[in-house]
Amino acid sequence: MTRWPLVAILAITSPALALAERPQAPAQLPGPPSGVRPGAPPGAQTPGLPPRDPRGTPAPQTGTARVRGRVVASPSGTPLRRAQITLASAELPQQVRRVTTTDADGRFEFTELPAGRFTVNATKAGYVTLQFGQRRPFETGTPVSVADGQVVERVDFGLPRGSVIVVGVTDEFGEPLVGVQIQIQRYQYGPDGQRRLAGVPGSTQPFSTTDDLGQFRAFGLMPGEYVIRASMRTLGAAAGAGSEANEGFAPTFYPGTVSADLAQAVSIGVGEEQAIQLPMVASRMGRVSGVVVDSEGRPAGGASITLVTVSGTSMSSSSVGTSAPDGSFTANGIPPGEHTLRVTYRSGAEGESGSAPIMVGGDDVTGLQIALGGGTTISGRVSFEGTTPRTGAAAAPRVTLQQTDQQRQMAFLGGPTDPLANGTIDDEGNFRLSGASGRVFLNVTPPQPGWSIKSVVLDGEDVTDVPIDLTGRQALNDVRIVMTDTQTTVSGQVTNERGQPVTDYVVVIMGAEQKEPVIASRSIRVVRPDTNGRFQTRGIRPGRYVATAVEALEQGRQFAPEYQQRLRLSAKEFNLGEGETTTVDLRLTPDL
Repeated sequence: MTRWPLVAILAITSPALALAERPQAPAQLPGPPSGVRPGAPPGAQTPGLPPRDPRGTPAPQTGTARVRGRVVASPSGTPLRRAQITLASAELPQQVRRVTTTDADGRFEFTELPAGRFTVNATKAGYVTLQFGQRRPFETGTPVSVADGQVVERVDFGLPRGSVIVVGVTDEFGEPLVGVQIQIQRYQYGPDGQRRLAGVPGSTQPFSTTDDLGQFRAFGLMPGEYVIRASMRTLGAAAGAGSEANEGFAPTFYPGTVSADLAQAVSIGVGEEQAIQLPMVASRMGRVSGVVVDSEGRPAGGASITLVTVSGTSMSSSSVGTSAPDGSFTANGIPPGEHTLRVTYRSGAEGESGSAPIMVGGDDVTGLQIALGGGTTISGRVSFEGTTPRTGAAAAPRVTLQQTDQQRQMAFLGGPTDPLANGTIDDEGNFRLSGASGRVFLNVTPPQPGWSIKSVVLDGEDVTDVPIDLTGRQALNDVRIVMTDTQTTVSGQVTNERGQPVTDYVVVIMGAEQKEPVIASRSIRVVRPDTNGRFQTRGIRPGRYVATAVEALEQGRQFAPEYQQRLRLSAKEFNLGEGETTTVDLRLTPDL
């Protein structure tokens, strides 16, 4: 069985501390839609770009179904007025997203809904934000399955009070420190299979600063275990003129250590408030100096310099100014630790960038030379096979890069050096990306739900799920990306050892072949059952897969290689062809 922190176990097992009052699903609910979209005749495809809707943005998709529910405080049952309810579906051809608020009795209703499967979330200041059917901290909830003309009732929520951590930050003399940045973090696995500290989603203020009393109040937290990190910005200007003070405070973890490995987690139960004192560690701040040169070896005056610090899966960045006309720079007040100096520079129409990792300790870093370059330019064409509308997206579809190195992915956020080469797909399907580097995958932000990548072809080779090494390459031309609206569907039901259907479980689907963690993560899906007790997921790429049903899953644990090995021992293998709908019924694997 998945091991949860003690506070999470209490939240699950104690009725008084339950995360949500899970309602009984209506008995008359029909089975989920088949997921098979009526389309073109067999074998027919529409190459290139589908026709655009001449009317511009299409009207919101509507129907004849209704969803009703109520939000109350847990465990008192007091109605919660003005709670925000969000209903959304990413599976329908046109994305549906509706928002409403509860009335004085805590009731809400969504009308004119199309048939489909929806997630429903409830948010109220001071309370834990929950998804309908959610039973455990940081778990996804239960999709609500709706048929044409159906009225689905009792989509109810019992919101517990959010937990609170009050952080008081002091210096080494016990005096309060103002303006200290506080991060509320927790350990979880990332796509690279490594367990790192990550910022907490759902925290009302996951990153903010202390007030005049040296205090910061983090509220609306799930029950669980959290690591508290405090840091203070003390940077001076890069081109000189900065503060010469070299005393400050190192990034410090509770209860007062500079090492994440020695940090002590703060455990909080449902609705619990806990106050902690965090004395920051006084330290000598570092000074980094050097010169920036462009790709021709000339001084890069006016280059923008940013200090990037990655802590687990969280990142912070601060500008340290610009380089002097002769390309020189000096950055003061840099805290001890590992950082990256990220430099961007524009001379005329051309943009260049570069970076340098630095380790700041007891001595200053001098004589650093950062050579800039244009990186790799990637260009090509995206074609769309299908007739699903592409209009109505909040932003134009783009080709994007995913780094295989998660640390590099964080450090290089900020886009290409050429703002005209940011991957946006034009009306003819052409795109261009500049300033690329490292080992990358090519992704596409779809114009609407229902579109997914069919293939990415470079030099005649399918590299959809193969990282491209850009080292030493100035340009990649004629990259061909094909998007398709022919979607696969995998659905099924889970039974226990007695053959009886179960309604509370998690299904993990992953590629049948074991691969490098960051590659394997691209094919992993985690699916929860809907209100009928069935699971369904769409848009998985054709191939061979294995699926396992477990009782619960710690957030991100599906990426851990050792856990994947355990999942495979009881997994069921299946094949998935293009556009195929497959039923995969599973037996629940206990104690996993």
